[in-house]
Amino acid sequence: MQANAAKIVGAEVRGCRIDYLNCRDAVCRDLVFRDCTIGEFDGNDARLSRVAFIDTDVAVLSLRHAVCADVDLRGARLHEIRGGDSLKGTTMTIEQIADLAAVFARSLGIRTD
Repeated sequence: MQANAAKIVGAEVRGCRIDYLNCRDAVCRDLVFRDCTIGEFDGNDARLSRVAFIDTDVAVLSLRHAVCADVDLRGARLHEIRGGDSLKGTTMTIEQIADLAAVFARSLGIRTD
């Protein structure tokens, strides 16, 4: 699905499967994903505000150079994050953070076994 450089405001995506969601350079505000399966959410260089993932499986969340404000990831089942340094402005559970500790370590240049 192509939404690159789009402006998406006040939308809810419910109960769908998206293999690749291209939101590069997009502006997304008041956007909710509910009961979805997303293969890859490409939010590189995007501006995300008040975005929530509720009961949604996200295989790859890519946020390189994204600007996030009030992005709620607590309802997402995250498998891989790219651009971990752009997670400022997101909310995650401690369990999600623990599961992704190796990803965060690599983004800081820390080697793990």
